Amino acid sequence: MTNTTSTTTTSANPTTTQKTTSTQLLLWAGVVAGPTFVVTAGVQALTRTGFSLSHQPLSMLSLGDLGWIQISNFLLAGLFSLAFAAGVRRRLATGPGHTWAPALLAVFGVGLLIGGAFVPDAALAYRPGHRMTTRPV
Repeated sequence: MTNTTSTTTTSANPTTTQKTTSTQLLLWAGVVAGPTFVVTAGVQALTRTGFSLSHQPLSMLSLGDLGWIQISNFLLAGLFSLAFAAGVRRRLATGPGHTWAPALLAVFGVGLLIGGAFVPDAALAYRPGHRMTTRPV
């Protein structure tokens, strides 16, 4: 029985190393995007007076004096999602999802950016800074 070992040599090509590093950073942006969005929105939902997740969507947190936090949250998550889409596009050079996965992730990122760019009208009994009152049915 013969034992053979194979060794691989890597070239110290700086452009390949930089591309790999930048691709990893783009992919890490996607890892960070979700938890950052959820934690930021969750803390706001729990601390904003008059806001109730059972009655209002998260986009309502864009209203009021502290609305800039949720707007920034949407924009940051959108940019991170677009970066993630670019990283996925680089990493999936071939295969069944190499076209659609990055495209759908980019659409998601653009949707978050649109959510940050357009502030909703006050609705669903949410006025920032006021406690929600319930009416008898």
